[in-house]
Amino acid sequence: MKISPTAKELIDRYLLAVKRQLAGKQRDDITAELETYILDTIEEKYPNDEEFSDDMVISVLTGMGAPFKVASQYRSHQYLIGPRLYPIFVIVIKIIVAVIIGALSISALIAFFTQENGQFLTSLLEYLGSIWSGVLAAIGAVTVVFALINRAVLKEKHMEEIENFEKFVLADLPELPQTEKKFNTIGTIVEIALGIVGISFLIFSFRTAGGFPYFCNTDSGIKIAKIFSSGFVSLIPFMIAQTGLEIGRNGLLLAQGYHSAVTNWWNICNNIINVAVMAFIIRARPILDLSSTEIAQVAPQVDFTNIARLGNFGLIIALAIGLAATCVETIIGITREIRNPTSI
Repeated sequence: MKISPTAKELIDRYLLAVKRQLAGKQRDDITAELETYILDTIEEKYPNDEEFSDDMVISVLTGMGAPFKVASQYRSHQYLIGPRLYPIFVIVIKIIVAVIIGALSISALIAFFTQENGQFLTSLLEYLGSIWSGVLAAIGAVTVVFALINRAVLKEKHMEEIENFEKFVLADLPELPQTEKKFNTIGTIVEIALGIVGISFLIFSFRTAGGFPYFCNTDSGIKIAKIFSSGFVSLIPFMIAQTGLEIGRNGLLLAQGYHSAVTNWWNICNNIINVAVMAFIIRARPILDLSSTEIAQVAPQVDFTNIARLGNFGLIIALAIGLAATCVETIIGITREIRNPTSI
């Protein structure tokens, strides 16, 4: 038995709606199981038809009920908040947690650059403790607020609300996105590793005021030669914060195992910050500063001024290209999320 393209699209839209109500790595397996069940049910209900039509699919989906009802069978019932408020509750929780972690991380980075060297371990423990207590307090407060709203405003409509959510409405099915971005575990781990290396490099550059170690001879030992300009060094804390946010997003991707609205919007916000940082770096040019006497002592016969000029030109071109590409990616990401919102 064949299936018409429009009927297949209806099934895919229904499965997408169910998938958006689920969380965890098993949701792909669940939707695959549901697709098999839908096709088998249609074939059993209409054994003499040669092609699955839209009406056949709609009939079976109506019998199954709304995607919310189907998805609720695979998770615990969160009726403390209520079916109508629970999706909003989850979005608010994830946004607040992301904001708290981001704000505390930026505060910790600022403190790291202004503290004395011996206080690193103490500051790290305080940072972890503040995240733990802040996240718990925020989740508790939001839960209480939503529970009060559910009891005070929606108590009388609770049962009617559940019945309405269980009814299948064709118009409520989401449109299929044109592309599905696949989650790449290895690529994400590599990005986290590169981000950690990048942060280590930036912290070292900031601590040395843009200098790099070099070795001349056994008598003088290792010295520090200034490589980066003061304008570039002043922007390093912002670059560390932006890289830290990207590491946090990739960590969340690894934890949940799929792209969600939170990680996608997090990426959009991070791209906006990245654009701002690149713009400030371009404005603060030159990036390289090879005019120090230490650099001249490394290789007196080399014209470091010309090298710095060429290096700055190449870096500015690369930054300009990266800025333009990031702007395009951000616009595409915002448009995609508005037209076809990703599940939470």
